[in-house]
Amino acid sequence: MTSDATPEFEAPVVDVRLFPLSRVTLFPGVRLPFHIFEPRYRELLAHALDSDGLVAIPQAVPAPGGSAIAAVFGVGEITRWVTHSDGTSDIEVTGRFRARFVEEIPCEAGYRMAKVRRLEEETPDAAAAREIADDLRQRLRALDRWGVSESARDVVDGMFEKAESGPTLDVGFLVNILATVVIGDAGVRQALLEEPSIAERARHLGTILDTLRQELGGRADPSEG
Repeated sequence: MTSDATPEFEAPVVDVRLFPLSRVTLFPGVRLPFHIFEPRYRELLAHALDSDGLVAIPQAVPAPGGSAIAAVFGVGEITRWVTHSDGTSDIEVTGRFRARFVEEIPCEAGYRMAKVRRLEEETPDAAAAREIADDLRQRLRALDRWGVSESARDVVDGMFEKAESGPTLDVGFLVNILATVVIGDAGVRQALLEEPSIAERARHLGTILDTLRQELGGRADPSEG
Protein backbone atom coordinates (compact mmCIF):
# COMPACT_ATOMS: atom_id res chain seq x y z
CA MET A 1 0.00 0.00 0.00
CA THR A 2 1.41 3.36 -1.00
CA SER A 3 0.28 6.66 0.46
CA ASP A 4 -0.11 9.94 -1.37
CA ALA A 5 -1.99 11.45 1.54
CA THR A 6 -0.95 14.64 3.27
CA PRO A 7 -1.48 14.65 7.06
CA GLU A 8 -4.71 16.54 7.63
CA PHE A 9 -3.12 19.18 9.86
CA GLU A 10 -0.67 20.00 7.03
CA ALA A 11 -3.24 20.03 4.24
CA PRO A 12 -4.04 23.38 2.62
CA VAL A 13 -7.08 25.43 3.64
CA VAL A 14 -9.05 26.84 0.72
CA ASP A 15 -12.18 28.95 0.25
CA VAL A 16 -15.09 27.24 -1.50
CA ARG A 17 -18.64 28.09 -2.56
CA LEU A 18 -21.28 25.98 -0.83
CA PHE A 19 -24.15 24.28 -2.65
CA PRO A 20 -25.79 22.27 0.18
CA LEU A 21 -28.20 19.54 -0.88
CA SER A 22 -30.06 16.89 1.08
CA ARG A 23 -29.33 13.25 0.25
CA VAL A 24 -26.47 14.12 -2.16
CA THR A 25 -22.91 12.86 -1.76
CA LEU A 26 -20.17 13.84 -4.20
CA PHE A 27 -17.23 11.44 -4.31
CA PRO A 28 -13.90 12.20 -6.03
CA GLY A 29 -13.92 11.19 -9.69
CA VAL A 30 -17.71 10.85 -9.87
CA ARG A 31 -19.84 13.08 -12.10
CA LEU A 32 -23.27 14.25 -10.93
CA PRO A 33 -25.89 16.31 -12.82
CA PHE A 34 -27.74 19.25 -11.26
CA HIS A 35 -30.48 21.63 -12.34
CA ILE A 36 -29.79 25.21 -11.18
CA PHE A 37 -32.86 27.41 -10.80
CA GLU A 38 -32.65 29.42 -7.54
CA PRO A 39 -31.29 32.96 -8.03
CA ARG A 40 -28.56 32.53 -5.39
CA TYR A 41 -27.24 29.42 -7.12
CA ARG A 42 -27.45 31.01 -10.54
CA GLU A 43 -25.17 33.65 -9.03
CA LEU A 44 -22.91 30.94 -7.59
CA LEU A 45 -22.68 29.29 -11.01
CA ALA A 46 -21.77 32.56 -12.73
CA HIS A 47 -19.07 33.34 -10.17
CA ALA A 48 -17.66 29.81 -10.30
CA LEU A 49 -17.44 29.82 -14.09
CA ASP A 50 -15.68 33.17 -13.98
CA SER A 51 -13.00 31.79 -11.64
CA ASP A 52 -11.84 28.26 -10.74
CA GLY A 53 -15.09 26.42 -11.55
CA LEU A 54 -15.14 24.76 -8.14
CA VAL A 55 -18.20 24.19 -5.97
CA ALA A 56 -18.55 22.28 -2.70
CA ILE A 57 -21.59 20.05 -2.29
CA PRO A 58 -22.07 19.29 1.40
CA GLN A 59 -24.93 17.09 2.45
CA ALA A 60 -27.59 19.10 4.28
CA VAL A 61 -28.52 17.36 7.53
CA PRO A 62 -31.34 18.06 10.00
CA ALA A 63 -30.39 20.15 13.01
CA PRO A 64 -32.29 21.87 15.86
CA GLY A 65 -33.94 24.95 14.45
CA GLY A 66 -33.20 24.14 10.83
CA SER A 67 -30.48 22.31 8.98
CA ALA A 68 -26.71 22.10 9.03
CA ILE A 69 -24.10 20.65 6.69
CA ALA A 70 -22.02 17.53 7.07
CA ALA A 71 -18.44 18.18 8.21
CA VAL A 72 -16.90 16.23 5.34
CA PHE A 73 -18.02 16.68 1.75
CA GLY A 74 -16.95 16.62 -1.85
CA VAL A 75 -15.61 19.57 -3.81
CA GLY A 76 -16.08 19.34 -7.54
CA GLU A 77 -15.43 21.19 -10.75
CA ILE A 78 -18.21 22.28 -13.08
CA THR A 79 -17.20 20.37 -16.21
CA ARG A 80 -20.32 20.84 -18.35
CA TRP A 81 -23.09 23.42 -18.33
CA VAL A 82 -25.96 24.63 -20.46
CA THR A 83 -27.86 27.80 -19.59
CA HIS A 84 -31.42 28.09 -20.86
CA SER A 85 -33.41 31.12 -22.00
CA ASP A 86 -35.27 31.27 -18.66
CA GLY A 87 -32.00 31.66 -16.75
CA THR A 88 -31.91 28.13 -15.36
CA SER A 89 -28.97 25.86 -16.09
CA ASP A 90 -28.20 22.17 -16.29
CA ILE A 91 -24.70 21.41 -15.12
CA GLU A 92 -22.43 18.46 -14.47
CA VAL A 93 -20.01 18.50 -11.54
CA THR A 94 -17.03 16.16 -11.38
CA GLY A 95 -15.72 15.42 -7.90
CA ARG A 96 -12.11 16.56 -7.43
CA PHE A 97 -11.35 16.09 -3.72
CA ARG A 98 -12.87 15.61 -0.29
CA ALA A 99 -12.78 18.44 2.21
CA ARG A 100 -13.44 19.05 5.88
CA PHE A 101 -15.38 22.13 6.96
CA VAL A 102 -13.29 24.63 8.93
CA GLU A 103 -15.49 27.71 9.23
CA GLU A 104 -18.06 29.71 7.32
CA ILE A 105 -16.81 33.03 5.96
CA PRO A 106 -18.67 36.25 5.12
CA CYS A 107 -19.97 36.43 1.57
CA GLU A 108 -21.68 39.41 -0.03
CA ALA A 109 -23.30 37.16 -2.62
CA GLY A 110 -26.55 35.34 -2.01
CA TYR A 111 -24.87 31.97 -1.53
CA ARG A 112 -22.65 30.75 1.32
CA MET A 113 -18.89 30.25 1.42
CA ALA A 114 -16.58 28.42 3.78
CA LYS A 115 -12.98 27.69 4.52
CA VAL A 116 -12.27 23.97 4.16
CA ARG A 117 -9.26 21.74 4.62
CA ARG A 118 -8.50 19.54 1.66
CA LEU A 119 -8.46 15.81 2.47
CA GLU A 120 -6.19 13.59 0.40
CA GLU A 121 -6.62 9.83 0.22
CA GLU A 122 -4.23 6.91 0.39
CA THR A 123 -3.77 5.27 -3.00
CA PRO A 124 -3.55 1.44 -3.10
CA ASP A 125 -0.68 -0.01 -5.08
CA ALA A 126 -1.44 -2.07 -8.19
CA ALA A 127 -1.68 -5.42 -6.39
CA ALA A 128 -3.94 -4.06 -3.66
CA ALA A 129 -6.11 -2.27 -6.23
CA ARG A 130 -6.64 -5.52 -8.15
CA GLU A 131 -7.51 -7.36 -4.95
CA ILE A 132 -10.06 -4.69 -4.01
CA ALA A 133 -11.69 -4.75 -7.46
CA ASP A 134 -11.89 -8.56 -7.57
CA ASP A 135 -13.35 -8.69 -4.07
CA LEU A 136 -16.07 -6.16 -4.89
CA ARG A 137 -16.93 -7.92 -8.15
CA GLN A 138 -17.33 -11.20 -6.28
CA ARG A 139 -19.55 -9.64 -3.62
CA LEU A 140 -21.76 -8.00 -6.23
CA ARG A 141 -22.09 -11.22 -8.22
CA ALA A 142 -23.25 -12.96 -5.05
CA LEU A 143 -26.36 -10.77 -5.23
CA ASP A 144 -27.34 -11.92 -8.72
CA ARG A 145 -29.41 -14.90 -7.58
CA TRP A 146 -31.84 -12.55 -5.78
CA GLY A 147 -33.12 -10.88 -8.90
CA VAL A 148 -30.61 -8.23 -9.95
CA SER A 149 -32.02 -6.91 -13.23
CA GLU A 150 -30.07 -7.26 -16.45
CA SER A 151 -29.96 -3.49 -16.87
CA ALA A 152 -28.56 -3.03 -13.34
CA ARG A 153 -25.96 -5.70 -14.01
CA ASP A 154 -24.97 -3.95 -17.22
CA VAL A 155 -24.53 -0.66 -15.35
CA VAL A 156 -22.27 -2.29 -12.76
CA ASP A 157 -20.28 -4.12 -15.45
CA GLY A 158 -19.83 -0.80 -17.22
CA MET A 159 -18.36 0.72 -14.05
CA PHE A 160 -15.77 -2.05 -13.85
CA GLU A 161 -14.97 -1.68 -17.54
CA LYS A 162 -14.41 2.05 -17.20
CA ALA A 163 -12.21 1.60 -14.13
CA GLU A 164 -10.13 -0.96 -16.03
CA SER A 165 -9.97 0.92 -19.35
CA GLY A 166 -6.86 3.00 -18.61
CA PRO A 167 -3.23 1.96 -18.38
CA THR A 168 -3.77 1.20 -14.67
CA LEU A 169 -6.82 0.13 -12.71
CA ASP A 170 -8.58 3.21 -11.31
CA VAL A 171 -9.80 1.55 -8.13
CA GLY A 172 -10.61 4.91 -6.52
CA PHE A 173 -13.14 5.65 -9.25
CA LEU A 174 -14.52 2.12 -9.00
CA VAL A 175 -15.12 2.27 -5.25
CA ASN A 176 -16.53 5.79 -5.40
CA ILE A 177 -18.91 5.17 -8.30
CA LEU A 178 -20.18 1.97 -6.68
CA ALA A 179 -20.77 3.85 -3.43
CA THR A 180 -22.72 6.46 -5.40
CA VAL A 181 -24.85 4.12 -7.48
CA VAL A 182 -25.32 1.02 -5.33
CA ILE A 183 -25.92 2.66 -1.93
CA GLY A 184 -29.31 4.35 -1.71
CA ASP A 185 -29.16 5.56 1.88
CA ALA A 186 -27.70 9.08 2.12
CA GLY A 187 -26.39 8.53 5.64
CA VAL A 188 -24.52 5.40 4.59
CA ARG A 189 -23.03 7.19 1.58
CA GLN A 190 -21.89 9.98 3.89
CA ALA A 191 -20.21 7.45 6.18
CA LEU A 192 -18.42 5.96 3.17
CA LEU A 193 -17.25 9.40 2.06
CA GLU A 194 -15.76 10.01 5.49
CA GLU A 195 -13.55 6.91 5.31
CA PRO A 196 -9.95 8.19 5.11
CA SER A 197 -8.69 5.81 2.41
CA ILE A 198 -9.91 3.98 -0.66
CA ALA A 199 -9.06 0.64 0.97
CA GLU A 200 -11.10 1.40 4.08
CA ARG A 201 -13.99 2.69 1.98
CA ALA A 202 -13.88 -0.51 -0.06
CA ARG A 203 -13.92 -2.66 3.08
CA HIS A 204 -16.88 -0.69 4.44
CA LEU A 205 -18.70 -1.03 1.12
CA GLY A 206 -17.97 -4.77 1.06
CA THR A 207 -19.45 -5.17 4.54
CA ILE A 208 -22.60 -3.38 3.41
CA LEU A 209 -22.91 -5.67 0.39
CA ASP A 210 -22.44 -8.72 2.61
CA THR A 211 -25.14 -7.48 4.97
CA LEU A 212 -27.50 -7.01 2.03
CA ARG A 213 -26.75 -10.52 0.79
CA GLN A 214 -27.42 -11.95 4.25
CA GLU A 215 -30.71 -10.07 4.49
CA LEU A 216 -31.75 -11.36 1.10
CA GLY A 217 -30.58 -14.83 2.12
CA GLY A 218 -33.20 -14.81 4.86
CA ARG A 219 -35.86 -14.82 2.16
CA ALA A 220 -36.83 -17.78 0.02
CA ASP A 221 -34.20 -18.39 -2.65
CA PRO A 222 -35.90 -17.52 -5.97
CA SER A 223 -33.99 -20.31 -7.69
CA GLU A 224 -35.79 -22.82 -5.48
CA GLY A 225 -39.31 -21.63 -6.29
